[in-house]
Amino acid sequence: MARCDRSSQLTFVIRPPMVVVVDAGPLIANTDAADPQHVRCATFLAGYPGALVVPQLVIAEVAYLLATRLGS
Repeated sequence: MARCDRSSQLTFVIRPPMVVVVDAGPLIANTDAADPQHVRCATFLAGYPGALVVPQLVIAEVAYLLATRLGS
């Protein structure tokens, strides 16, 4: 039978927020107020406590899509 030893302490490890790699979709939705996911993406991108990483190819894709679909 297991017994709880009051002298032992539980140790919790607090980890920093994870790094999130952001694709084009959330960035487009963040820019386009008419996008159904605009509020959700804008809230996440503005409030995420960790690092957001945007690959160079995603930046190029977003720039192209914004210029061709939303105008510049």
